Amino acid sequence: MTHSNLGRMIEKISPCLLSFFPCRIPSTFPLPTVTPESQIQKVRMLLLSALRITRDALFTRHLPLRIRLLMLTLQPITLLTYTIEWFTARKFPHQQDLRIPLKRAGKGRTVRAVVYLPPARQSLHHTTSTSTTSAAAATTTESSPTERTLKSKIPLHLNIHGGAFLGGLPEGNARFCAQLARESGAVVVSTGYRYTPVARFPDAHEDVQDVAEWLLEHAEEMWGADPGCFTVSGFSVGGNLGLGVAQSLVGRGESGEVRGLVSFEGVMDFRIPPWQKPRPKGFAEHDPLQFLQPLFDAYAGPNRARDMANPLLHPILAPISTLPQNLFFIVGGQCILRSETVATIERLEAEARSINAANGLGQSVVEEKGPDGRAVVVKSYVAEGQIHGWTEMPSFAVDVEKRTRAFGDAVRFLMRVHRAYGYVHLEA
Repeated sequence: MTHSNLGRMIEKISPCLLSFFPCRIPSTFPLPTVTPESQIQKVRMLLLSALRITRDALFTRHLPLRIRLLMLTLQPITLLTYTIEWFTARKFPHQQDLRIPLKRAGKGRTVRAVVYLPPARQSLHHTTSTSTTSAAAATTTESSPTERTLKSKIPLHLNIHGGAFLGGLPEGNARFCAQLARESGAVVVSTGYRYTPVARFPDAHEDVQDVAEWLLEHAEEMWGADPGCFTVSGFSVGGNLGLGVAQSLVGRGESGEVRGLVSFEGVMDFRIPPWQKPRPKGFAEHDPLQFLQPLFDAYAGPNRARDMANPLLHPILAPISTLPQNLFFIVGGQCILRSETVATIERLEAEARSINAANGLGQSVVEEKGPDGRAVVVKSYVAEGQIHGWTEMPSFAVDVEKRTRAFGDAVRFLMRVHRAYGYVHLEA
């Protein structure tokens, strides 16, 4: 039997298999809006998330057989990485689960997000660390008397996880999100989005833009957060998505413009497929995951020619006027994305110097003060010797000092942004 015939057979029998599948997993993969208090419920959530790629490989229509087989091959790796993320997240627990509606993904579609509250809000908020809130309920529930006594707004931060657009958990960056909420006093929301190869550009970009707009509309009533002090971070493809969010909100000012952004090894240039990206000095000669590169290209690759000049997909092309006033790029010295990240940084630094000089702001003053609400700030940190994804690796496999520096610098940078837009950090 040829590959094409087998592929057509899978498409024909998929609906039949799904009709008898006892625990059918919806294509949007929503979580039940129940309180996940038991370990059984938490493990079920993990398994359903991790096994989504097998479900998509078997039952999604119109996927080439090669892609289906690669997805099934990826499944053990996915299960391992999800398990590592889940156990790490248990050390840095979030306080809420949300289902946020997606305006452009189809009727009734939602995405899962987790919320990290600062210590002061944790003690005053009526929802405990084990609560789960549906988006609909969140927008209609009256706040408690204790919540109404909160007098000051706090910063709002959106984090977007990585995963090559193939998957991931909203709590995958729990270490950083919890630290940011704890030290800065911001409410931190970390979100998921639709995944490839079922989703293609611009699906995930539209999802995170919808999440950002929903947060800007509801964050004040839910957590007392200030949409005028909104910042973003993203890891790997999440950095790419975060820069897309910033471009979509440019010009909104007090109603929700992104004031500052931190990109942890964000993808800057999808014009270049994975197998053609320049390798930095010290990069491993043999990549054990090289055979999966067609999957890594499944989101941007199918319509590359059409999207070649789109700055949402390729932030390396984005004019600085469409990006946040304060930018911080962090990348590993041996990361496959180093070259495009450095090229983006150098171009933006040159544009920022010109803008600041025209406004009478010397570069030495800008570098000394950092974000102050006036200057355009482009900051960077290259962690030499670190490979892609190093910030989220287990502590035994990473340079902990460099990760500590990266997270610490990122938090301090965002706190400077908060101060520039009127937020005074107090002791928790």
